Amino acid sequence: MGVILWNIFKIIGFLLLAILALLLLVVILVLFSPICYYVAGNDTEGMNGSFDVKWILGTIHAYGIYEKGKLEFSLKLFGYCIYGADKKQKQKKDMISIRRKQEAPQTKEQEQPKQEQVEQEKIEQEKVEQEKIEQQEPKKQQEKQTIKKEPKKQKNKKVKKQKQKKVKKPRKKIDEKYKQLITYIFQHKKELLHGTFVFCKRMLKGILPKDICLKATIGTSDPALTGYLLGVAGVAKMKFKNLQITGDFTQKIIKDVFLKVKGRILLGYLFYAVIRLLLIKSVRKSIMIVWKGYGDNNG
Repeated sequence: MGVILWNIFKIIGFLLLAILALLLLVVILVLFSPICYYVAGNDTEGMNGSFDVKWILGTIHAYGIYEKGKLEFSLKLFGYCIYGADKKQKQKKDMISIRRKQEAPQTKEQEQPKQEQVEQEKIEQEKVEQEKIEQQEPKKQQEKQTIKKEPKKQKNKKVKKQKQKKVKKPRKKIDEKYKQLITYIFQHKKELLHGTFVFCKRMLKGILPKDICLKATIGTSDPALTGYLLGVAGVAKMKFKNLQITGDFTQKIIKDVFLKVKGRILLGYLFYAVIRLLLIKSVRKSIMIVWKGYGDNNG
């Protein structure tokens, strides 16, 4: 008996370990598998563009094309299209093939009785519709009479109810917890500002693309503003080398635009940035003050 129980516990232990291993593998794939994205577009002959997004080693794949004011979007899961233009095209092909199989060549003698049946069905439908119209006319007249006979008291009651509903409730005063939060933020503003700045910097580092190719001719009506924009483009060229922006100081225009963006987002790094923000004592304290105030209001 003891051996049987030991074997049962052993099997249960192996199953639990296998489930934990699978969960750990899923978490690792979600956090450390990058979301690779690619976007390209131009405005030479109207707005045209395309995009491609892959996640978890390409098992989740989204892609699409924007052309002539229409967007065609498709989503693939494990290589199988579950939504989008590709799925619709496959469904249409399948329907056409099924119809061709079902439709057999028919002779003229077989087609004539079918036409007669269709005509008879149309005549019967017209008769039924006329009968329905004749039955509905007296009912409409009765409804009109009942509407006229309604007393004015009921209407007055409805107006009073609507006025009662429209009465606005007085606004609640600021809770003491939120006053405490504001004072705490002012006391630890340096630490909070530094923490939020570092957090935003990390988030931008994790989201912004690594490769940008932009070619365009930009012009504003103000030459000084155009020069300022070209200066900003020159600073950005230190980070992204494939920037070719020319200025037009005579008119307000944006033409010959070509854009190509390529990058990847790692969810694990974004999660790390959030944890580093929460490790700051002042941030944790301010969140707790808000949470306690929310709980008191619900209570």
